[in-house]
Amino acid sequence: MLVRSSLIVACASLVGCANYTSDGRVPDAGFDASVVSDATTESDAQAEPVCGKTQVYCKPNCIDCDVQGAIDTSRLSFTCGEQGACVVGCASPYSACQVSGNSRCLDLKSDSYHCGSCERACGSGTNDPGTCNQGQCVAKAVTSLGDTTGSFLLHSTGKMYFHDKKSVYRCDLPECTNREALYSGTFEALPLPQGLVIAPAAGVTHIYFLGKQSGSTTTSLARCPILGTCTEPEIYVANMPSVALFGSSDGLFTFDGAKLFSIALVSNPASATRFEIAKYKWVPTRFTFTADGIFDASIENGVHRSPRTACSNPDTNPCSPDSFVDPSRARPTTIEAKGEVLYFNDSVTGGIYSCPPSGCANPITQVVSTQLGTESLHTDGFGLAWTYRSANGLADEVRMCTPSGGACAASKVFTVAAQQRNATQVRLGTKSALYWLSTGADDSDAGTTAAIRRTFAPNGK
Repeated sequence: MLVRSSLIVACASLVGCANYTSDGRVPDAGFDASVVSDATTESDAQAEPVCGKTQVYCKPNCIDCDVQGAIDTSRLSFTCGEQGACVVGCASPYSACQVSGNSRCLDLKSDSYHCGSCERACGSGTNDPGTCNQGQCVAKAVTSLGDTTGSFLLHSTGKMYFHDKKSVYRCDLPECTNREALYSGTFEALPLPQGLVIAPAAGVTHIYFLGKQSGSTTTSLARCPILGTCTEPEIYVANMPSVALFGSSDGLFTFDGAKLFSIALVSNPASATRFEIAKYKWVPTRFTFTADGIFDASIENGVHRSPRTACSNPDTNPCSPDSFVDPSRARPTTIEAKGEVLYFNDSVTGGIYSCPPSGCANPITQVVSTQLGTESLHTDGFGLAWTYRSANGLADEVRMCTPSGGACAASKVFTVAAQQRNATQVRLGTKSALYWLSTGADDSDAGTTAAIRRTFAPNGK
């Protein structure tokens, strides 16, 4: 029965008209006029039909939606778009990602191949998919260092080199399942945070490290070829106490707690020369170097720079490092260089800063703010990664960003691993892999055993 619209309009102007229904009848007792719909169509109009699982209602009919190639239609959503066309999307909590040229609806909170963002894999392949938890890759311990916290290097050959008290080891990245010792003699490596260098000499590439013969108190600089094994490390420079070793193909540098030395790279250790560069009145926490000099970080003294040339007369006139960034501008705990950019932190403001190694302007360029507790830094020339130390060292984080225009916006700083214990020595590897050293992760992995851990950065970060 059609409702007479003229009656409704006329009734609206009459007092007491609410006591009648829209067709002019006196309502039954208990009738509530407030629930009467303002219908202008047939009162017995049909309800919206129930459509099929891959259909959507576009008045007046259910229409089919194109689900060709869909692996799981339960992850899809269907809406009626403009001009009565079916619009296919992803139902919550799924997101659309391109997989092998096709669009797929994936759960970015749990998908180990698309964790947090499309194409961010938590593992190295089908045999190692990794684990994604709430959109963040769960870090994996790739190898243990026992109860010592030495250092490790990622080499361009696709191998990782690391050491503990017993030996120096190598393995293939990214899994490190084929760990092998470079030597098995009585020489004890000295596991220092800065204690490994890979460098060529006369066409042969060696790995250099500090240590001593078992039972001896004398520290020496030793080396082994990175290919094959050596029964015993070759002593390169004997009787050389050091607390830091760093360098590259340009040469080696050691620090004994008071003096900084440079050591030439030669094929015959008997002809290796060592000369003093600078003498310190403090002990820096970290060294790095560029073509412009050797830079050190110190909370008390800021950043200093030493030349890479020998001090002319160190016995009578010791050379001192030059102030590069005084402590009123930054009190760093760590420092890192790559090409023409020098990065360091400030333990007071929490900022991470950069400047060219040729000289720092005033004010210094701030790359990232509010990172109090920065423990280590690393850059591959594109991304910047650092370890963030918590108050008690039990909930450290590994963070990173990709500087744009010399800085990282706060929204572009990502936590790539959380709940790490005593995280340090972060390294950016190839294929978005990040490695670092820690003594545990999460409550299920507590303890004092040091391990090198790995995760993967967000895609394109």
